[in-house]
Amino acid sequence: MRNDKKQRCVLTSVIESEMNILKRHIHVLKTLKENQPMGIIKLSELTNYPQHMVRYSLRILEQDGLIEPSPQGAITTDEVSKTMNLLKKILGENERVAAGNGCLLIKRRVFEAYSPHYEPLRFRYEKGLPGSDILFFMDAQEIGFSARIHGDIVCGHLPNYPLDENI
Repeated sequence: MRNDKKQRCVLTSVIESEMNILKRHIHVLKTLKENQPMGIIKLSELTNYPQHMVRYSLRILEQDGLIEPSPQGAITTDEVSKTMNLLKKILGENERVAAGNGCLLIKRRVFEAYSPHYEPLRFRYEKGLPGSDILFFMDAQEIGFSARIHGDIVCGHLPNYPLDENI
């Protein structure tokens, strides 16, 4: 079995490393926003990042004007909402993603979630609307779930069999 790191080129490993740092900064920022004011030790406990990583993230967030120090610990600034919206736009969080249902891994909590169209969320068909697979993705995204594509997994199809339209 080949080592996964050997299959990656330098460019993708740099991008992956930078994305992991960005994810950490965002996780620290969101955790701080929900629990402010807070110091390094408490943030480290809540995020499960070592204190030196939290300290670095806080320094970057302060340089960007997203947090500021206070006597009780770090607090977020008014710039957080604007920056989070910008990140969502740049990273494509607002895009709608859908796929055929040939090969999906769907977490149980998606099916347990409430949907305004059908409680709980299920595949549905409505005449004049996209197919049930596309509607499922639209419904899931409407209630806050996102779709991800894993480029390392390749799915194939079984041989074609005639389908009876009356089924």
